[in-house]
Amino acid sequence: MLLFIGILLYTTYIVDASVTFDTNCSLNLTYRGFEIPDGGSALAKKGRLTLVYCQSNCTGLGITPSLEFYKNDTLISPIASSNRVYYTQTMQGRKATLHVQNTTDADEGLYSCEGWTVKGQHNIKRHFSLLFACPIDYKMCDKTRCLENSKVCNGVRDCLDETDELDCDTKALLPEACGVDMFPCDGAQCHSKTKLCDSFPDCSDGYDESATVCPCEFRCAGGTCIRGARVCDGVPDCGDAADEMGCTPNIHDLMQRLDALTQRVTDNEVKISKLSHDPVAFKAHLGVSIISAPNERVIYDEVQLNLGNAYHKHLGAFLAPVNGTYLFSVSSCSPKSHYSVLDLVNNQIPIGKVLSGSPNFNDCSSQTTITELKQGDEVYVLINEVSGVDSVYPNALNSFSGALLQMV
Repeated sequence: MLLFIGILLYTTYIVDASVTFDTNCSLNLTYRGFEIPDGGSALAKKGRLTLVYCQSNCTGLGITPSLEFYKNDTLISPIASSNRVYYTQTMQGRKATLHVQNTTDADEGLYSCEGWTVKGQHNIKRHFSLLFACPIDYKMCDKTRCLENSKVCNGVRDCLDETDELDCDTKALLPEACGVDMFPCDGAQCHSKTKLCDSFPDCSDGYDESATVCPCEFRCAGGTCIRGARVCDGVPDCGDAADEMGCTPNIHDLMQRLDALTQRVTDNEVKISKLSHDPVAFKAHLGVSIISAPNERVIYDEVQLNLGNAYHKHLGAFLAPVNGTYLFSVSSCSPKSHYSVLDLVNNQIPIGKVLSGSPNFNDCSSQTTITELKQGDEVYVLINEVSGVDSVYPNALNSFSGALLQMV
């Protein structure tokens, strides 16, 4: 099969049946599931597939924008330029897709998605830069874009993966990062002061329950310190229940204790809910034969299950929606006298391998892997070696599946 290294541009055009000229439209750019702000960046990887989506959001009747991509203010067209081949294709829907296969240095630059709400009269556009590394004074954000250093460690979470507020100097931010009713911990994340000294550590380093913050108002026989509000509250906190001995309850105290217990139950329910997540699972199989060369990605295009929509069939990849422990399985079948070797890959690092093939009969094999992923990690299947055309043929047995086992 003839392989092209190029950029594929898919563009959408829809014209409403009743055409007027009061359509109000805006454009939205996304890359690997994250929105790119106007003038933002898409952080690509060399030799990898890069997909940037552009979608128009319109209200009112009128002409829907005809979307087009530009690079360095030049329309991307079918004309070959600098040994790069560009294609255009019209699809239904108000969307356009910039498709960059085997991204190279030549693909870096300033891009834009543009559309005419009324052709020749009103133009809307969104700009973004395609980069391989963040420039000086910028930090990587969500593994896909660049964030100004001025927005790092400022007490505001600009990145969905919160990396802009990790590894920050907590003490330096105490006077200004959080409000008077808040305190910082875990890289300057702000928490309510009601969580201080409540015997439940909210900071990973235990700062909110440390002796520096919490005075020892009552010491148990084993040396454990508890707050005075936890003494005679009807709940034994010491191993020998010494904090509940010699107490003289009254109605007012009992009501206060009941309110305190109710609040603690509510707080714990909120914390437990944060540890849960909607089901994430997928299964897809081949709809066409593999005839590609080594180091090409296998595209499992027939999707049977996709709970959570984390599997992207056009990429042939699973993008982890949350930090957690995941299970993946790859099954491969080769006809007689053929063989194939497939690699299961996480962010370009192999984490599993499956070999199928026999000189005497049809052969199937599978590989199951359990691994921990961070939000945004990309898992896919890569061709390591094949014996020739139709070494892996299309059927439900040649499949790629996975599921979230537990959040971490």
